[in-house]
Amino acid sequence: MKGLVRALAFEHPDMRATLVDLDGTPDPLAALTAELQASGNDDVIAWRGDRRFVERLSRATLDAQAGHPVVRPGASYVVTGGLGGLGLVVAKWLVDRGAGRVVLNGRSDPTDDQRKVLAALESRADIVVVRGDVAAPGVAESLIEAAGRSGAQLRGVVHAAAVIEDSLVFSMSRDTLERVWEPKAAGALRLHHAAEGCQLDWWLGFSSVASLLGSPAKQPTPAPVPGSTHWSPGAERPVCQRR
Repeated sequence: MKGLVRALAFEHPDMRATLVDLDGTPDPLAALTAELQASGNDDVIAWRGDRRFVERLSRATLDAQAGHPVVRPGASYVVTGGLGGLGLVVAKWLVDRGAGRVVLNGRSDPTDDQRKVLAALESRADIVVVRGDVAAPGVAESLIEAAGRSGAQLRGVVHAAAVIEDSLVFSMSRDTLERVWEPKAAGALRLHHAAEGCQLDWWLGFSSVASLLGSPAKQPTPAPVPGSTHWSPGAERPVCQRR
């Protein structure tokens, strides 16, 4: 919703578009009334009880985890949207760091230019292309299964699938909105369920700065990773490792 609100603000600067989160607020009507009467430019507000919070951006400081390589030599990795520009960059990055198998997913067959990139990568790693819409039933499971063939162990998932279909907010239809959201949101959820039981080191979802800052005529891209995403690492024979 944040991207939608900020896209609306860009397209109609004469309007004040605000996202208000009222989770746990004892008197939501009073909170909404206060927001309607408030001055200022804050456009993402959260009420928790009787406390009001506004969104602010700050620089994050991430601590490196010594002894835990991002890419494990010989391990398998899945990349959705894997034949697109970002997907192929990620695939090369993984192979450069020792990935043994990279499973790439796309809705179409590779083009001639994409095949040239894949051929170069295949000289250094096992590259598997699985066609299909990751939001469709069974595709996510096929990706996880392909990653675990011959005993290979899946260690990371990159969800970079996307559909670009720009339009103004007021000309947006349910169908166009669903075409943009399906690969990101539904695809992420299907990947989450398909990878349950896998001993993943990480799960990375690509979104868009438009979902954070907004952009005129840009369909809002949903944050691709559900907030409650969790994988159980203790499965005796996870689906991501088959013999």
